[in-house]
Amino acid sequence: MQEWSAKLREVNVLSTFLPLLIGKRMRYPDEASKSLRVVKLCEIFAMRAYRVVGRRSDAGEKELIPLGYRVCAGEASWDEVPAAIADATNAYAPLQSLRAAFDSDQNWYDWGGLKYLLYQYEEYLAASRGAPPRVGWEEIRDRDRQDTIEHILPQTPTDVYWEQRFSADEHRRCVHDLALRA
Repeated sequence: MQEWSAKLREVNVLSTFLPLLIGKRMRYPDEASKSLRVVKLCEIFAMRAYRVVGRRSDAGEKELIPLGYRVCAGEASWDEVPAAIADATNAYAPLQSLRAAFDSDQNWYDWGGLKYLLYQYEEYLAASRGAPPRVGWEEIRDRDRQDTIEHILPQTPTDVYWEQRFSADEHRRCVHDLALRA
């Protein structure tokens, strides 16, 4: 629970979720699995809607804040909560918007969510090996981007290898991208 709460805090938009989290805590104080599921779903919403798609920080409030009240008041069953968060996620960050965001020519190196996204990916890879990441999130978060993020495509190609494979326009489009497009 602490791990996922910390992840939600790192996305840095909490106001939309606080009434729901408080309502769940008041209505179901001893059900940690419900809390964990809600926090995970809120982190997914926040990362997708606020960080990837770029929605305003009040996106989702009209759906999720009243849901928090209804949960606390006993007017909403628990089964409604995960579905409502998933519906809000799909409304504010539908799959086609996520694809469009990642297919854009955005300079990902300057994107504020890059460290978080790459660290979450590192955690996933480490877990698949049965180990924790070698470096903790706090160290990555507090270090300068140029000390923690490496370009795969050189920023200033001087080697003939790169010059032969990328025209100047291709290099400009791809140098700060997350991956090369086919």
